Amino acid sequence: MKSIIIIFILGLLRLPAIASSTIYCSHAELCKMITVIALENKIADIKSETLVNISGDPHEFEPSSAEIKSLINAPILLTGPNELNPWIKKINFQRSKLPASKTISLAFEPNDYKFYPQAKIEALSHFWIYPKLYCSFKSKLESELRKLNYKIKNNFTCDFQTVEKELQIALAKINIPIILTHDALLPLMQYLNKNNSRTIIAIKGSGHHEEASLLSIKKMYDAL
Repeated sequence: MKSIIIIFILGLLRLPAIASSTIYCSHAELCKMITVIALENKIADIKSETLVNISGDPHEFEPSSAEIKSLINAPILLTGPNELNPWIKKINFQRSKLPASKTISLAFEPNDYKFYPQAKIEALSHFWIYPKLYCSFKSKLESELRKLNYKIKNNFTCDFQTVEKELQIALAKINIPIILTHDALLPLMQYLNKNNSRTIIAIKGSGHHEEASLLSIKKMYDAL
């Protein structure tokens, strides 16, 4: 009888980890990417939930005490680049003290910077805007989901070429100066503006609590 119990226990130890039913996110775009992957792979049991309700200007936003508590205590938390939400650094540090928690951090790698050269990291942290970066982050997330025993296909697909082509066609139809409220889109539009045929400027950067400078205001008036 004892040998049967021992064999049963050893069998349990060899069982693969069960995929969690919910992955919590620090940003809505991260959860959207999980939804896309779930649909592409026809996975019904993967769910995601955004723990932060960003209202107003995202660059001025700070999570509430209740949201911070939820982020720290989430069993599985998916976070993006630190430059996207600077406050996430402290959250991840607190989570590192909890051995039972799992944190998936999608961070930049050296090759990611080559996609849009000379771009500021704060602008690139809006990864869902940039077709090549989105595909890079989607590949990283799929790899992490496999580690959680979700059945993700190995034939990775992400058509950034078509998206970039459509954006370039749309941009070519605009014959007046383009003024952006902040520079999240600036590197992408500069990249697509191959011949520098139109003026594209940003009033302010994408840094947290960053304000418009006198120089950027002057550039805007000059463009107009």
